[in-house]
Amino acid sequence: MSVLTLPFNPLVGPIIRVEIGLPSDDALQRYAVGLSVPPKQSCDALVDTGASVVVVNEDVLNKVGISAYRPGKTHGVGGEEEVQVCQISLSILDENGNLFYGFPSMAAIRPNKPLSIEQQCLIGRSVLSVFEFRYFGRSKKFELLNGY
Repeated sequence: MSVLTLPFNPLVGPIIRVEIGLPSDDALQRYAVGLSVPPKQSCDALVDTGASVVVVNEDVLNKVGISAYRPGKTHGVGGEEEVQVCQISLSILDENGNLFYGFPSMAAIRPNKPLSIEQQCLIGRSVLSVFEFRYFGRSKKFELLNGY
């Protein structure tokens, strides 16, 4: 069983280091026809157990070459909102920058306005549901367990 201890920011909550890139199939198609594949972008993500999906700021999506979006809807504190949905690859990195877990292709939302936190990404239950997610209240320690 692999365990990843997440840093805790007392102002926002647990933080996780991720890499965002083109979905694996898109990257392979570009490579097959001789096109370059933009490098993945590393960023800090806020873990949000109240969110159902992954949200990634537009500037990160642009840097990795995401250009195909479809309309969608999401529900939040402010009610229902129209959003743009895309496919990304997402890698969770450990404290040394090594791969802890990878998602070759998954849906993500591009917010209509940048996230109002310093993190460029928000990780919701679409990712967390793959793991056992533990919180130790007294020590404010968060862990992701892979292979439970």
